[in-house]
Amino acid sequence: MCLTGRMETLPQSEIFARALTLLGQPWDWRDIGGARMLVVRRRLPLIGWVTAALRADVGGGDAMRAHGPTLIEPERPLPCSGYVQVMTPATVAEIDLVPDASTRRAALPGKWRNRLVQAEQARLTLRVLPAAGAPFDQLLAAEGALRRQRSYRAWPIGLLRALSAGNPGALRLHMAEQGGELVAMMLIARHGRCATYLAGWSGDAGRAVSAHHLVLWDACLRLRAEGAIRLDLGTVDTESAPGLARFKIGAGGVTRALGGSWMRLPWARPWAKPWA
Repeated sequence: MCLTGRMETLPQSEIFARALTLLGQPWDWRDIGGARMLVVRRRLPLIGWVTAALRADVGGGDAMRAHGPTLIEPERPLPCSGYVQVMTPATVAEIDLVPDASTRRAALPGKWRNRLVQAEQARLTLRVLPAAGAPFDQLLAAEGALRRQRSYRAWPIGLLRALSAGNPGALRLHMAEQGGELVAMMLIARHGRCATYLAGWSGDAGRAVSAHHLVLWDACLRLRAEGAIRLDLGTVDTESAPGLARFKIGAGGVTRALGGSWMRLPWARPWAKPWA
């Protein structure tokens, strides 16, 4: 199965633009490949200011015309001349929320489904709250500590705070409690017809009963009921984070390679072939 059609990614959303404004980050809407795209201005070492379109679902042709260096991170490879590849494609996992719950549950791998049943039998209390206050601070602190411990990259903490502050209600904490104790949390953003997983935490008690499986399953049900058609689980890396990759894929995440990172330097002659 492959999710198709133009769907809004988080870096191409109105809520992302509002967060950039709070952070003092220059941005603008441009017509790129026949579609309206959010572009930002970034300062890169040795190059200077670059106009960038991130997770852009461009349609082809001369993907972006701009004065000075330009950077595109497309959703998929596409024909475009004058750009050189500066980073290989990442792989993301996405859950199709259109099928009903019974269809999706039947398609889950047996091990993942068994973990879900275990969590359902643990008498967990599920809650959804706006991303604010003490629970939000607790999640960001735990996420920051985990990043330092495992040395992995994720959404910047400052950006998560700006997304929450600039878009009340768009970011939500999906929480699981057991006996009044918080045991697991997930932070998810709603944007357009889609949603994006941003961060998560599970304590020892939560891991013992597979709480994250139930939190994610419940989040998918709620998102679908609200009209969302896709949940972007972010990148999957089977080498550096195999456990997390298995969790995302087991939840029904369909893996898809993005288009990589491509740069156009007006003063340099492209040494690589155009996108194919």
